[in-house]
Amino acid sequence: MSMPIGTFAPGLHLENRIESMLRGRHFKISSPTLAILHRDGKQQSFTVPQGAVILVLADNQEGPNALVGVLYEGELVQMFAEDVRARGDDVTFEQRRSNAS
Repeated sequence: MSMPIGTFAPGLHLENRIESMLRGRHFKISSPTLAILHRDGKQQSFTVPQGAVILVLADNQEGPNALVGVLYEGELVQMFAEDVRARGDDVTFEQRRSNAS
């Protein structure tokens, strides 16, 4: 049985595949973006500023409002996967290394 190009077998969701591709990647945020910090049993929202570099650590949620676990300035926070995709520019290892020196 053949499937048209761009389709997936039943049970495989494009959204899940895209989000799993975020894990382990660094992104430079191109515009201020909402993030959520969990501290002392409370959720605090704040803005990750333009130019900040984040690392996606976990992306185990699915759906249009999926949150991903992100390391930002040494804190584990959550951001919407769609925001990371839309406002994050992929940062390669070489770019990170050259910025560190």
